[in-house]
Amino acid sequence: MASGEAAAFIPILSAPIGEIYNSTPAYAWLPVAEALEYHIQVLEDGHLILDKTVATEKVCMDESCVFTPGQVLGDLAYQWRVRARVGKGWGAFSAYAEFAFAPEKDLLEVKSYNLEDCISSWWTFPLAKRYVGLRDKTYLGYTDSQGFSGVASIDNDSGQIIKTRLYRNSSPDDHNSAAVDILPDGRIIAAYSGGHNKTNLMYVRVSSKAENIEEFEDPLVIDAGKPTTYAQLIQKSGFIWLFFRAGREEESSWAYVYSQDGSAWSEPVEIVAGGMQYYLKVVNTTDSDLLRLVMYSNPNADDTNIRLGFFDTNTREITRQDGTFLGYESLYKDLFPVIISNEEGKNCRLLDVAVTEKDRTVVAYAVLSNAGDAEYKIGYFTNHLVSLPIIPAGEAFYTKSVYVGGMIFGADENTLYLSREESGRWFIEEWRTTDRLSFSRSAALHTSQAGMLAIRPLVEQDGDKLIWQEGFYNPESYSDFYTDYRYAVIGN
Repeated sequence: MASGEAAAFIPILSAPIGEIYNSTPAYAWLPVAEALEYHIQVLEDGHLILDKTVATEKVCMDESCVFTPGQVLGDLAYQWRVRARVGKGWGAFSAYAEFAFAPEKDLLEVKSYNLEDCISSWWTFPLAKRYVGLRDKTYLGYTDSQGFSGVASIDNDSGQIIKTRLYRNSSPDDHNSAAVDILPDGRIIAAYSGGHNKTNLMYVRVSSKAENIEEFEDPLVIDAGKPTTYAQLIQKSGFIWLFFRAGREEESSWAYVYSQDGSAWSEPVEIVAGGMQYYLKVVNTTDSDLLRLVMYSNPNADDTNIRLGFFDTNTREITRQDGTFLGYESLYKDLFPVIISNEEGKNCRLLDVAVTEKDRTVVAYAVLSNAGDAEYKIGYFTNHLVSLPIIPAGEAFYTKSVYVGGMIFGADENTLYLSREESGRWFIEEWRTTDRLSFSRSAALHTSQAGMLAIRPLVEQDGDKLIWQEGFYNPESYSDFYTDYRYAVIGN
């Protein structure tokens, strides 16, 4: 084999390299063409602590390979390397990459007092909640361009803002935003993954004091057994429920854990398996014990038809709308009926679901065939679908998976807030309906400056703020961004 050919079979290491802030790092490298498996070695102060062979289909996607052993590292020096097996023979090891774990404490104790450098994903929930107790405060979950995930608070009387870091991921990624909610005693609870598809861990943090985010108890760690992302917190039937995605691509599934007070959590229970990169939005209903399960695939996968099911928080039963019992766990997506089918030659992108009674599901979504032709729609489903067009979404701000500006329901299903692009500017608007036959624009709330995005509107729960992200987002990468949270008071 010529030297150039041999070099082609040596993996190129991506991370970790240098100083890291995550004590359970994921090891990432570029795929080797036609590799069947990889051999990974990790040394701690010169001693071998990991010697593992993994199949390509378990760790690699199109653009990267990621292996998360879950080992907790100390404050020591580390080296790691990888080799690939192509055909019957092993190639040479890569050169060692060196890294060191820097304890997070000092960095995590750094506070800031503004809403600069905050971003979030529309699959994290809740992202903003108002709580009036001894004080009147709004709490927000976020992640930032440095990879930190955390919680911010706004004092609605004094205007004081505090931002507290809870965790640092190995790289920036807007999928890593924290979900935030308020416990009955006024303490703040936050949940986040250990890194989008990079570790098998979900974390839960509870504040040490009521109505105060400056100190949190030690993290509670949930091992999902597969790489995690997207925290969704809901309190229902006397329990706190945490739903999240576990696994990538064909191993993609959704699971839940639950707790009575946030201090101890059940083992994970897988409920929906997609067999592809799959998404689930868990939404409350007006029924006492029911949560609505609305699901579909990434627009680059094979099934963006929007499907519907229900989860009973009292019995743990999963059913269809007509009451058909499907099971308790590990249900394949095709068991759930389609309520919104793809239009010919187009895909759907699910954006939001209104809180309604069981027998009426109201969905905000977009239909699209490329990054520039998405159209916003509202779908009403009872035993059939009625779909209302709203307005074109304009250009997507992230093109590969067609991230449109976003659309969310207000205080009820009759009010929408949306972000759309037109001629290089981004508009935040309110739209309303009085008859559920058509929507019309009722307020133009904000127009971005040239060259700036204004995207992903979200409505503060139990409050009157509309919050959005304004700034820069690389249309080719979800790890290259810098946006601030901005907000306006709305008349819900």
